[in-house]
Amino acid sequence: MKIELSDINIDTLQLEKLDLSGLKTLINWAKNEGWNPGQYDVDAFWAADTDGFYGYFYQKNLSLVVLLFPMKKNMGLWVIL
Repeated sequence: MKIELSDINIDTLQLEKLDLSGLKTLINWAKNEGWNPGQYDVDAFWAADTDGFYGYFYQKNLSLVVLLFPMKKNMGLWVIL
């Protein structure tokens, strides 16, 4: 489902922790955008931190992904696809 930013009421977004299926969706999005995820990236990311992947859901559809994991002194990294 293609969602236009102008169609989204930000107050209706729901932040939820992603399960493994959600992480696989993220990796597929990255691949479709031209990134080159490795064959085992999903397993490696999941093994590294099962609590580090969050997504905003709009009308029960994953719409934006947030990756939170320690990076030196920074709090984490946000990836929006």
